[in-house]
Amino acid sequence: MNFTRDDVERMFDRGTLARGERYAREGRVLGVRRDAERINGEVGGSGGTVYSQVIRIKENRVGLWFDGACSCPIAHNCKHVVAVLLTSLEEEEAAPGSSLPFAAEQWLQRLSAMQHLSAMEPAAPRPHAQYRLGYVLMPQSASRNAPVGLHPCKLRLHRNGGIVGATLHTDLYSLLALPPAWVRPDDQDFVRQILAQRAGAMQAELFRPSGRLGARLLEQLCAQGRLLWAATREDLREGALAEVRPGPRRQATLGWHPETRDSEDVGLRWRFDDGAPIAAVLATDPVCYLDGGLLGELALPPSLAALPPAPLITLVEQAPSLHAEQR
Repeated sequence: MNFTRDDVERMFDRGTLARGERYAREGRVLGVRRDAERINGEVGGSGGTVYSQVIRIKENRVGLWFDGACSCPIAHNCKHVVAVLLTSLEEEEAAPGSSLPFAAEQWLQRLSAMQHLSAMEPAAPRPHAQYRLGYVLMPQSASRNAPVGLHPCKLRLHRNGGIVGATLHTDLYSLLALPPAWVRPDDQDFVRQILAQRAGAMQAELFRPSGRLGARLLEQLCAQGRLLWAATREDLREGALAEVRPGPRRQATLGWHPETRDSEDVGLRWRFDDGAPIAAVLATDPVCYLDGGLLGELALPPSLAALPPAPLITLVEQAPSLHAEQR
C-alpha cells in the first residue's frame, strides 16, 4: 500500500516528526524491508543499540494511518518509526532512476549507515537501567509439597541496582518477536529454551524445568547469577527476591515425617541425610534440590535412583497424609 509524506506528517506530532527526520537524515536507518501492507525496519539508537520496527499500513474513511511497533522504550509510533517511513519513501523514489538493482541499493545503504554509526562520537553514558528480565523460582502455593515453577519476570530496579518489584511476563513469544530494550541477547536464548521445553503445554500452565534440558537451563541461569527465588507472589510483587547460588552435591532420604512438630499426622517427605528438611526437590536429571538459596544435585537413595525423576517426584508430592500408625 503506497503512502506519501503528507500521510506521515498528518499522523505524527511535530516533535516526533522532527526527531524522526533527523534520524533519517543522519543515516541511522540500517535497513528497510517492505511488502504490501507492512514495513520492517532497523534503526541505530544511542550507544550502539539497534531497535527493530514493525509498521503496518492501514486505511479507513479518513485516510491512511500507521500502526508502528518498536522495540525501544516508547514502543509505539516513535521517532524510529518516522525515520523508517521517511527512508522507505526516499528509497521508493530513488529506485526507478538507479542503475543498480534495488537489493544492491539497499545493501549499500545499510553499509553506509553502519559506517556512519561507527564514526559517530561515543554516546553519553546511558542512565541506569530501570528494568531487567529475571528468572524466578516460586512455589505454586503455600502448601508444604507445592510444586515449584520457573517464571520469567520483568524486574523493576532501583538506582543502586537492587530489585524493588517484579511482575510475571507470560507472553514469551513477544520477547522474541519484538524484544523490549531491557531484554538482553542472552535472555532470548534462555526464553527459547523455556519455550522449547514448554512445547505443547497451555500458556497458563506452570513451567517446571525437568529432565536433562531443565537441569542445564537451571545450571546456566544459576552460574550467571540470573536465577532468583520468591517464597510467595506477594514477595514477588514487592521485590523480596533472593539470588539462587550453586550448591554442593548432597544425599537425600525419603520417609514419613510429622506434618508439624506436635502433629500426629505424617507426610511423605524428602530430607537430607543429616535429617534436615529440603525446601524443594526438582524433577531434573540429575535431580536437584533448592534449599537455603542454594541449587545443587541431590543424590537419591539407591532404591529410588533408577526411577524416572518426574513421575517419582510427582508421586511424592501427591502422597496423602496418614496417621502415624498407618504408615
